[in-house]
Amino acid sequence: HKIGLEMPTATSHVANEDSRCQLQLEVHWPELRRFLPNILSYNEDLQKCIVQSDLNELSLIFEVLIPDNSAQNLEQIYGLNDLVFEKLRESRLEKKYFHFCELLERQRFTEAVALLKRRRSESERRLLDCLAEHYRHCLLGSDGKSGENDSLVNDLLLTTLCDFNALTENDVEDVRKSERKMPALLSVLMKHEEWPAKFLTAIVYSEGNCHHLERLLPGFEEYLVQGQRCSLADLQRRLDETGAERDRAEQIVRTAFDSFIRANAYAFEELPSEFAETTREDPAAKAAAASGGGDNGPQLPVGAASQEEAEVEEAERSSRQQMRAYQLELAEAGLAGRNCMVVAPTGSGKTLVGIEIAARRLAEDPDGAKVAFLADRTQLVDQQYAAFKNGLPEPHRSRVICVRGGSVEQFPLSYSLRDHSVLVLSTQILLNNLLDESEDGLAGDVAKFSLLIFDECHHCDKDHPSKKIMDLYFQYRDSNPGKRLPQIVGLTASPGTGQACKLQEATEHVLKICANLDCQELCTVRQHLPSLRTSVFDPKDRMHWAPAKPFTDSLLGELDRLMQRAEDLLAHEAKRFEFLIPRPPSARGSFIYTNYTGMLHKMLKEETREQPSCMLHAAWKHLLRYNFAHLICSLFRSVDALRYLRDELDPKCGQPTCRLDRDLRDDLRSALPKMDAFCREQPEAAGSSPALKILAEILRGQFGQNGDSRVIIFVQQRCFTRSIKDFLDSSQPELANAGVRAAVMTGANACGAVGGITQNAQTDTLADFRRGVAKILISTSVSEEGLDVQKCNMVVRFCHVTNEIAMVQSKGRGRAEGSTYHVIVPEQLGWLSDKEKTNRMRDEMMQEAVLRLSKMEQLEFQAKVQKLQSDQACLRKIQQIQKSAASARGAAAPRGSTPRPHYNLQCVGCNTLACTSLDLRMADKHFVVLRDSLLTDGRARLQPRPGGPAEDLLNSQIVCAKCQKLWGGLRKFKDLVFPWLKVEPFKFVNSSTGVSAFGVKKWADTSKYFGTPELSNKEMLDKAEGLPEELYMQLLAGSAPEE
Repeated sequence: HKIGLEMPTATSHVANEDSRCQLQLEVHWPELRRFLPNILSYNEDLQKCIVQSDLNELSLIFEVLIPDNSAQNLEQIYGLNDLVFEKLRESRLEKKYFHFCELLERQRFTEAVALLKRRRSESERRLLDCLAEHYRHCLLGSDGKSGENDSLVNDLLLTTLCDFNALTENDVEDVRKSERKMPALLSVLMKHEEWPAKFLTAIVYSEGNCHHLERLLPGFEEYLVQGQRCSLADLQRRLDETGAERDRAEQIVRTAFDSFIRANAYAFEELPSEFAETTREDPAAKAAAASGGGDNGPQLPVGAASQEEAEVEEAERSSRQQMRAYQLELAEAGLAGRNCMVVAPTGSGKTLVGIEIAARRLAEDPDGAKVAFLADRTQLVDQQYAAFKNGLPEPHRSRVICVRGGSVEQFPLSYSLRDHSVLVLSTQILLNNLLDESEDGLAGDVAKFSLLIFDECHHCDKDHPSKKIMDLYFQYRDSNPGKRLPQIVGLTASPGTGQACKLQEATEHVLKICANLDCQELCTVRQHLPSLRTSVFDPKDRMHWAPAKPFTDSLLGELDRLMQRAEDLLAHEAKRFEFLIPRPPSARGSFIYTNYTGMLHKMLKEETREQPSCMLHAAWKHLLRYNFAHLICSLFRSVDALRYLRDELDPKCGQPTCRLDRDLRDDLRSALPKMDAFCREQPEAAGSSPALKILAEILRGQFGQNGDSRVIIFVQQRCFTRSIKDFLDSSQPELANAGVRAAVMTGANACGAVGGITQNAQTDTLADFRRGVAKILISTSVSEEGLDVQKCNMVVRFCHVTNEIAMVQSKGRGRAEGSTYHVIVPEQLGWLSDKEKTNRMRDEMMQEAVLRLSKMEQLEFQAKVQKLQSDQACLRKIQQIQKSAASARGAAAPRGSTPRPHYNLQCVGCNTLACTSLDLRMADKHFVVLRDSLLTDGRARLQPRPGGPAEDLLNSQIVCAKCQKLWGGLRKFKDLVFPWLKVEPFKFVNSSTGVSAFGVKKWADTSKYFGTPELSNKEMLDKAEGLPEELYMQLLAGSAPEE
């Protein structure tokens, strides 16, 4: 029935005392040997082989195990006639079956269920193999003829095991009386789940037995001393104590043994031929047979008790062979269930380590374990989802789900957790669901997960979503002492140094990241460095100097004049409105000036007065525009700068917002003819760039050697990506003729008018890059971390250097053997060379800090982590007290007190009032505007989305009528159309005090200042009588709605 063949079947029926239930078994006799191990080994497989009527799994087990005549019932259910018994004998499962029935007859149901369900661990099976080999030598001798006494099982070992509560006094007496002590010892010792650790701990503790370690597990004693940084004498001293000291010593032995087995997995697979033969068959039976013993004597337990366990062993062995030795070393702490941070080079397979740890948790609890893999960017979520789908074994592979942001059909995680075991998602999505206290939200309950894996965990600091998730983790731990917490695993290639200049400071920074992740251990490769070096390729570093342009560029002169005028007008308006601004730097057309414009923009967002804000904002915007044009002219080509300035004057990029903005636009228009004349009269000078020339030489050399190369070019700004792409498309015919196409990759948070692309476009671009449709990827920092393209063999940082983390991450995108890493430094930005050298020194310092922490005693490491966590817990407690006090003051306020003020939403570009917080409502988790006057009174206008259909109302955009800044769009809710708003284009100004709200980066931040009620039924009825949908279509078409 199970394999779908119509063959003769045998049917048996069994009923309980009330004859209320009937079970039917259909057995395909030739296939009995294949299916019987499933029945005898795992009770969950009963459902696959037995057709039930009105019985669930629990009641089935009850009917099988509990009745008085259990053995008879079991015999009837399984249909065990003479033919079945014959097949049982052939499959070597007869003794297990009889032992199972004997336990049932003696009413020892707990042991019977354990026999059905238990599967031996990898470490347990390996130790059994080693003991079988030891026992074989004791019985046969090394020459296979003369035996020797089993000196391992002596009175000292038995007494020690009894002291460790692994044996009772009766057990010790039984073993002493037995002629074959090893099988007799194991027959009683293996009743304990953690018997391997107990057994090895007893050997370590008794000095007279220590010499057996090297013979039993060659290399384990050295691994124990070096790997755990603890001598045998120290362990013996701790084991001689009582309480916590002894428990810690036993944990050290247990951890060392598990790690030793995993680290030497290949050595166990390459055992001598006679030992391999012993492990494949029943080792005890073979040894007993060789010594003349019969079937009735005590036998060494079998490692795999059934055919299915053997198949599972083979599958697990195949999975292990995909893990390299250094990856197993990285995974050992996580596999043991400890919180850890895995630090390994880019391209070393840290994702595989995470998958291996996740697979272990899922195997331990197939039905209850929940794993979340957290990535920082959407494109990484898709990439890691594919890795989990390919890397996890069945049935877990089919229970993996990818949770993406921005989807209209996105369901709460509480629903995804019901039917899936592994969730691959972004940190922000998990944070949003943990903060959601509705009935669909997780409400801070991190215990719903068994394992949280943080990819690129060096971000777990400051205000990053991963740090906020861990804050919720600590809050749950503090408020629910003793409750189970999820295991935390962090993966990173670059924990960073925190801008440290000393090794101690760098060590403290890495330790802080470990404390934020609640790490018990920092895992890095120490014992298998040769394996790591042969598997991971470190790109060769090359730095290129680009000289300054050898001629005077008239565009730079015009830009200097325009910037000077904008600076003068900014200073004049700031003085007139008594607004303090910092003095602009003299280095125009530099990244220093870019930082100045960013600081100025932050200051202007705090200005609430409409007129000064509009004037100062216009001056700032032109300074930012001119500085980018100056950079493009210096680093790229003059024609690129001219194209950029023309694009900025395009009406699609906005209309003048004030008199000052109009004057500065007129100045730019008057300067454009001079710039255009220079580009036409001196095309060679206008189209030249020393830095681009070097880039072209590098690319031609790379693709001349390997036409199927993949190259990533990193730049600082979005506007720079188009300059490089235009240069490659128009000026490099050799690359075009060779089929080398370039693609652009920028962030999805910016609109298309300023160089942003959608998430779908990002996905398509990465797919083209992997397939070779595009062989050059020009990208901002959005592609620096986690992007895995195995064919990528060159990384270029074009006039762009940041910190050591970005250096390590971007360098690591070169995954192929023989990869190179190039940094192009222009003469006018010579300080970038010094910064790159500083980054290299900090990278070395970071590696030394990681190595120092990995060598630290585990107790000392945990003590330092706990000290940092206690400081953070104190800070959280202070913040909680302050919050409670503020809430109490609000609750104690008299009823007639001043109501909570409302806030004005003013455009950051021109200070236009869009609406107030009183006009906002929540509709399906979106912030919508209740009043239609937003679009009908001229404050904003409706326009089609660029590249979208003109008639698609819900795909349209709401932009500021004055400065053309994108405000939001339209959304349909219950057949009604509402304007919805983004949070970024607005500043929130207190209507009473005129002070702007601070730190509002997303709508959730506004809850500190004002509340937004849900859209009520009455308001929807009023809305239905307001602006109809066809009038929105008139607004989209550009005409005013008729009265």
